[in-house]
Amino acid sequence: MNMGIYYFSGSGNSLHVARELQKGLPQTTLIPLVSLLNQPSVVTTGDAVGFVFPQHGWQMPVMVDEILQKFELHSASYIFAVATRGGTPCRAFLEMEKTLNRKGRNLDAYFVLTMPGSTQSLIKTFHEKINEERIARLETEMLTRLKEIVRIIRSREAYHDENLDGVDMPPVNHFMEPLVLSLARLAESNFIFYSDAKCKGCGICEKVCLAEKIKLVEDHPIWQKNVKCLNCFSCLNYCPEMAVQLKSSWYFKSYTPQNGRYHHSQITADDIAGQKISPDPVSG
Repeated sequence: MNMGIYYFSGSGNSLHVARELQKGLPQTTLIPLVSLLNQPSVVTTGDAVGFVFPQHGWQMPVMVDEILQKFELHSASYIFAVATRGGTPCRAFLEMEKTLNRKGRNLDAYFVLTMPGSTQSLIKTFHEKINEERIARLETEMLTRLKEIVRIIRSREAYHDENLDGVDMPPVNHFMEPLVLSLARLAESNFIFYSDAKCKGCGICEKVCLAEKIKLVEDHPIWQKNVKCLNCFSCLNYCPEMAVQLKSSWYFKSYTPQNGRYHHSQITADDIAGQKISPDPVSG
């Protein structure tokens, strides 16, 4: 099975998952979606194509959907997706199916994996708090689940994950869900980052910024207003001084100054930054 797995990752969770999938799936190439941002079209060559990405506000990241619309998937007889989440309900595959259906395709299989959330520092009581014990438990559960996911993909089985509701929160009324989703997108589109006095001008935030929105000016990071943020939170979570913060607004309270940070322990800042480099070949 010649396969291309396209991934997007800010905390390292989804990149870690993509790498683990690659270990169990021979002849698989990993392609960072960020490296395809400026391409007018993406033509796949593999007979199987997968997508791995984090949830943003219960949904597929806006950037992932925008790039997915560029895909020509004629080579693929099997399409699958894996979404990583911090415990919130998963609605990403509904969006993905709509985009694929417009191309005359559909998801043959989709899976959701619960991992430590990269936005825990924003929220006071929404999720179970991150600690080393919980991180280790979720990693073990994820690796166990991945063995079954690899088996399903290798067999090209149809599979639609039914565990799409939230694991750390009560169910949301279906009438309220569209409002919640809209508010989540509103918050994402208006996030304002800044650095506080702890900043040492190391430049890691600039390096890991997948949108290339951050520029270091006189050893101080500037978030350029004319560049669209991808909301990956890599700048916030990879800062070694925890100096990157998120401003509060009238509809959103940020707890970044008080709370800690999270990124996957096996994924470095260089790994995250490497997503901006196009692989050769760029299709899979």
